[in-house]
Amino acid sequence: MKNPSFHNKAIIVSGITFAVFEFLIRNGNMYRNAPFVDIPSHLLGGAFFYALTKKYFPEHPYAVLTAGGLLFEAGEVAADQLMNQPPWQQDNNLKDSFGDMICNTLGGILMVAILSKKN
Repeated sequence: MKNPSFHNKAIIVSGITFAVFEFLIRNGNMYRNAPFVDIPSHLLGGAFFYALTKKYFPEHPYAVLTAGGLLFEAGEVAADQLMNQPPWQQDNNLKDSFGDMICNTLGGILMVAILSKKN
């Protein structure tokens, strides 16, 4: 990692952006009114998760990103089954899960581009 200071800032900025976005869409009931907000949510999450994995698992960041995306999506589906989620917030179909994993990966690729450009 050539520029650890920039990488640390990327982790902090992407993490805060992801957390604030998630807070706003969940508390604003946006999943019900605008379900497409799931797309930027997973893009931001993928970018944040890649920045973390690149720092802590530098030899295998893509494998960790992929495994993390799969685990996160499995957790979403499990949470929908265990918690009493309203229908508009449930992720219990393969189409949604594959779309979420694609967005996670695209977010990770975006962070690769950002970190590569700066380094």
